[in-house]
Amino acid sequence: NLPRAGAADAWIKAGVLSRREKFASRGVGLIDAAIIVSAREIGARVWTLDKKLRAILSRAETYTPA
Repeated sequence: NLPRAGAADAWIKAGVLSRREKFASRGVGLIDAAIIVSAREIGARVWTLDKKLRAILSRAETYTPA
């Protein structure tokens, strides 16, 4: 079973994170911010090829297939 992220205030948290970290000026949108928030809440790693998103995520937050 996959872990479930809470959705109640995910968009608010994503907006706050996006504004605080100035994601818009770095080319990272609200959808990406919501993915980051959800992954961090459940301790999941993000699998992405998006260079801008990878620049924001730490190495520990990024999934790299073997």
